[in-house]
Amino acid sequence: MKKALILSTLYLAALPFAHAEIYTCTDRYGNKVYTQDAKSADCKKADIGHPSIYSAEPAKPVNYTPPAYEPEPTPDPAYQAAEKKLKDAQRALEEGRKVRYGNERNYVRYLERIAGLEAEVKKAQDELNGLSGGEAVLEEN
Repeated sequence: MKKALILSTLYLAALPFAHAEIYTCTDRYGNKVYTQDAKSADCKKADIGHPSIYSAEPAKPVNYTPPAYEPEPTPDPAYQAAEKKLKDAQRALEEGRKVRYGNERNYVRYLERIAGLEAEVKKAQDELNGLSGGEAVLEEN
């Protein structure tokens, strides 16, 4: 409370100085000096007007038209089926590489099974490439 009282008193004391009169004085060499204190007889009250305040030009209205609705083309069901088949084959290959069955004690049997899974992935990839119009679809492995 004391702080607010002190600050308001200081504000009221400084208020007259904030809007003090400005004088133009000419010294003995002919130089113009602007001051708040008219010390000599050569000082005249300066008419400097009000400070310039510029405002921005009003904003022009913008006409917004939303883009025309274009429905996305529905994908070909055969293409979707080929994509699903490829993803399933890739997932089976990944899982097949992680697991080694009991009847695959011989490493060659494991390699044969993995080669079969890789062939399925290749076949699904070729089928998908054929449906995509010749554009190559990259494998995700």
